[in-house]
Amino acid sequence: MNKLLQTTKRLTTVLGITAGVGIILSYFILEELRPKMLAFEPITAAEEFSLNYFGVVLLVICVFTVMFSFNLVVYLRKTGKISGVDLMWLGTATITFLLIFGDFALINDIGKQYQNGLSQPEWTVLYIVMALQLIGTLILAYVNSALIKFDENVERVVRDHSVFVLAQCVGIVCGLVGLVLVTLNVFFPRPLWMIRAQLVASSIFILIPYGVIISYWFVIKFLERPRQWHDEKQQQDVGRAALITLFTGLGSMLVVYVANFGCSENVLAVLWLPLYLFISLLVFSVSLLFMSTRDEVG
Repeated sequence: MNKLLQTTKRLTTVLGITAGVGIILSYFILEELRPKMLAFEPITAAEEFSLNYFGVVLLVICVFTVMFSFNLVVYLRKTGKISGVDLMWLGTATITFLLIFGDFALINDIGKQYQNGLSQPEWTVLYIVMALQLIGTLILAYVNSALIKFDENVERVVRDHSVFVLAQCVGIVCGLVGLVLVTLNVFFPRPLWMIRAQLVASSIFILIPYGVIISYWFVIKFLERPRQWHDEKQQQDVGRAALITLFTGLGSMLVVYVANFGCSENVLAVLWLPLYLFISLLVFSVSLLFMSTRDEVG
């Protein structure tokens, strides 16, 4: 098992370095296209096909961040020791993964605006997103190579608590990113049909990291013998966090209802469910993380 983990670790590092180099090369490819698209000059089939290279790089980033997160979770589950820095690494991996959706959305918007003869301010945002991905990818590749160690002599302690805590960290990141997405739609409104078309796909994508780590937690609990889903303290913490989330969610929806009263075509009529979902996820994860780690995280 340890040999398999070591192989996975090395492969993850290689993927991280490959992704970093790929992002840099993608910048030069895009920079060749940008002046022509801004001037609405024709693009050859070969130049359009070169965008597929960027898509492959995004796929490598996706696989890399998932494998890094797996390595980190396995490592922390073995040691049972979680620090604020460990949570920061997992948060970085989650954000780097979620930025992939931003890449696709920005490229799609740039392409549509080019075809319709419109300005393309998204180029600047795209390059900022790519720079953040490059920084995040290289940092995570270093962390994976130098800081994550699968030592056969390390005994596994606290079989599920580490994963339980890490799940809340991912929930916080996903909740924050989701709220940012909803807020952008409120303060930078677009046609409602466009918001409806993108909202479901973007919300599902944002929730993928949280769904993956929660599924992993369920799997290890299901395989655990004797099986105990929560200890007494976790049960109390979950109950308190759920109660806080209930009242916060109801209060938020009351505000939305009042703001949207009598306006069936208001943007909030489209965004209320994602808003409720991400507020609930954020509040629940923050509450549960605080109660679960106030004595453990150092």
